[in-house]
Amino acid sequence: MIEANGLVKDFKAVRALNDVSLKVGRGEIFGFFGPNGAGKTTCIRVLCGLTEATLGDASVLGIDVVRHPVHVRDNVSIMSEETRFYEEMTPRQYLNMFAKFMLMSRLERMRGIDLAIGLADLKSFVDRRIGHLSQGQRQAAQII
Repeated sequence: MIEANGLVKDFKAVRALNDVSLKVGRGEIFGFFGPNGAGKTTCIRVLCGLTEATLGDASVLGIDVVRHPVHVRDNVSIMSEETRFYEEMTPRQYLNMFAKFMLMSRLERMRGIDLAIGLADLKSFVDRRIGHLSQGQRQAAQII
């Protein structure tokens, strides 16, 4: 599912990644652990095609992150430790907003929103303001 071989990322005088290689198979859980500045976020950014590696190669879902970074981003999602929401919006409003950004038709948005609500099990709080949701509910809303 995820494969990296010899990833190196240099930022001017700082080497953020130094020969990182990993392989994560289907159904495996993999985590990055280390002190601040160890390169965890940089590695994730490279794997998602947000930052290009100085050396090495990587693929996610069989997609080359250098050749097809947009295709990678179309198929993956990142959940950061800190989430920034418009507190007055509801998860349904958020879904609608992002669907509009993707230029989906009204019918596509309605179908997609209903599908996401069911998949992420948001039914019980999808119309509550995000500012009133628990941390777990916010994380569920962020997944979608």
